[in-house]
Amino acid sequence: MSILLSPYFFFPAIIADVVFTGFAMWLAARRNEKGWFIIFLVVQLFGIPELIYLFINRNKSDK
Repeated sequence: MSILLSPYFFFPAIIADVVFTGFAMWLAARRNEKGWFIIFLVVQLFGIPELIYLFINRNKSDK
């Protein structure tokens, strides 16, 4: 059985994707970054765009 088909990998991956997407969308909306928000809404690549956004913006302050 492949590790990717295992429920021990699949369900935590889905939960992590939802958490990363939700947090990144919330942060982008709060900062009025409509482009990033739409990317997160349309593109679902298991959290990759969200992680990139969160990594890039980790030290920026909210104004």
